[in-house]
Amino acid sequence: MNVVSNIAEIQKCMSDLGISLVQNLQNPVNAGLFNNKTLASGDIVVNFNNNFQSGDGPFIELDDVIRSFGIQYQVFKPQFQTFSYDPNQRELTVSGDCYEFSLTF
Repeated sequence: MNVVSNIAEIQKCMSDLGISLVQNLQNPVNAGLFNNKTLASGDIVVNFNNNFQSGDGPFIELDDVIRSFGIQYQVFKPQFQTFSYDPNQRELTVSGDCYEFSLTF
């Protein structure tokens, strides 16, 4: 999946959650997290960063609780990860080299 597609997936999720793409720079939302590799699950705060000034699309940042799910990163950008959004489940899936997790809103 390319960067443009990843940006579109994050934007679909933001739109579905009623988050403006051009207003607040940071938009915290509570979500359920499921780590597809370790099968760990629980609640987490997801911060949607609009990043509209840079032109490289929005990205997400998770609080440091993410480490307790076995994931070492907190910031996930469309240039480095793959994003997929399922509007029926309100679920955003994030995949990288060593991890894959789903956020349910």
